[in-house]
Amino acid sequence: MHLARVGIVVLALGLSSAFAVENNPMKEAAAHFQRGVQLYNEADYRGALVEFKRANALAPNVQVVYNIAQTYYQLQDYANALTSFESYLGQAPPGAPHRSEAESTLATLRTRVARLTITTKPEGVEVTVDDEPVGTTPLGKPVIVSLGRRKVVATRPGFQPATRYVEVAAGDQTNVDLALIETAPAQAPIAVEKPIERKGVNKAAVATVWVLTGLLAAGWLATGALALSASNDLTTARDAFPTTRATLDDKANNASNLALVSDVFAGLTAAAAVTAIVVTAIQVKHADEPITLRLQPGLGSFFVHGSF
Repeated sequence: MHLARVGIVVLALGLSSAFAVENNPMKEAAAHFQRGVQLYNEADYRGALVEFKRANALAPNVQVVYNIAQTYYQLQDYANALTSFESYLGQAPPGAPHRSEAESTLATLRTRVARLTITTKPEGVEVTVDDEPVGTTPLGKPVIVSLGRRKVVATRPGFQPATRYVEVAAGDQTNVDLALIETAPAQAPIAVEKPIERKGVNKAAVATVWVLTGLLAAGWLATGALALSASNDLTTARDAFPTTRATLDDKANNASNLALVSDVFAGLTAAAAVTAIVVTAIQVKHADEPITLRLQPGLGSFFVHGSF
């Protein structure tokens, strides 16, 4: 809009002196305002909007409100442009600069917006339209939106967000009802203890560990015997003539592998024997104590208190 750009430049000249006072906030406002004018004339409307808003927040001025309205218009954000022009006309005195232009632009904008009546279940819900906050339900009046496809989101702690997309044409008055679903509160697992009474030694447990120890011992003896036999074969092969290097290497590898397996069985047998002795001792000592199972639903696990 060429007229809007000319209006911005004139306002820059008029407001510079108004802002140029010794008060620091006013100086800062003047700097933001001048930067906004520069960005506007470079067609960086989003940057200009930020600067104009900051200037108006530091030093409210009706002419800056006009600039904000014009910038929204350039961004085709017709809803915010409409409310900004209405704000300008509500503050500007009769005969103020650009008042007639603002009234003309306002008439155009009213043909480019729609209204959304937003309700939620439950109430007390934060509502955004196109990611911009519009308030907490119940809203006092319909929300003015630009025509097109709009995104409405309702959020409240303890509830799942509700989202709705609506397409509105100019002049539409659309109802948007959003129902939020409450999130189920997390429940801590409830532990259940179940005592299991028993009398005497658990013979099955004792027998199991000793049988396992016996099997490992048998494996140790068998592999030990094989390793000894392989070692004897290696000695015989070394004394035989003629013999080959390949034969000696093969018998040496066989003897070494069997010796390693035998050593592994020996270690496992020793560990199993110690375990069997400990289990047997515990069973004898705590033969009459109950076992308590502590079940924790939802965790897929339980803890055992007491003895084997």
